[in-house]
Amino acid sequence: MRQVWTISSPLQRQQFDWLDTLAEPLQQVAHQLFAPPAGNTTKNILNGVPLRHRLHPAVVIVPMGAWTMALLFDTLDALDPYYDNPHGRTADLCITAGLLAAAPAAATGLADWVDTYEHPRRVGWRTPC
Repeated sequence: MRQVWTISSPLQRQQFDWLDTLAEPLQQVAHQLFAPPAGNTTKNILNGVPLRHRLHPAVVIVPMGAWTMALLFDTLDALDPYYDNPHGRTADLCITAGLLAAAPAAATGLADWVDTYEHPRRVGWRTPC
């Protein structure tokens, strides 16, 4: 059965086999990070096992939303003719919040990615968290 075409479908072509040469060593390091016994508990928490729901899709929304709001406030700052307005400071605050939330998003993404192979591993390697 063939996969339906998606944006990541070109990564299945042989011309992208070189991604595996980069992803394999990184995946081996990630496996060592999550090695039993302590790493197994950490990985389970990052995967959302105690909550019985994947954490990465929920956590990644926070930095994306914060950076989208920063774009909005920066645009408002550029359109506002007054020098002393709160939009620029609010945009900076949104960027800071996004950066703080990016670390947990990357950690949960790594915990999910460590168990992927072939095409899904390539997509996860090429897709930023």
